[in-house]
Amino acid sequence: MTTAGSFDAPIELFSGLVTDMAPADLPHGVSPDCQDVVFSSGGVATRPGLQTMFGPLAGNPTVNYLKTYETPNGTLRTMALDANGALYKETTPGTLSAIANGLAPNSYANSTTLLGVNTSP
Repeated sequence: MTTAGSFDAPIELFSGLVTDMAPADLPHGVSPDCQDVVFSSGGVATRPGLQTMFGPLAGNPTVNYLKTYETPNGTLRTMALDANGALYKETTPGTLSAIANGLAPNSYANSTTLLGVNTSP
């Protein structure tokens, strides 16, 4: 990456979350929402833990439903429904495998957890 033609833009205020001002009125160096960043001395970066967990799904569809659930033996798993009508479950950490195809395209799912028991569709 070249820096030719660039120049330093000093920031007089290096701050964080400001909730009592409209976003359009904020001075340089502050943010109306800092949930996904971490500040260090003189810098800002994506907060650790907000990294990609799974690779892209076939066809790069929109994910319309995402749920984490606990199996009877206490293992945390993820379930996802994409806009192409494929339902996935996490078989091993970081790996989604299709468990159902041919569901209605662009459909959404709904689930409820009651007394620690997941009742996903």
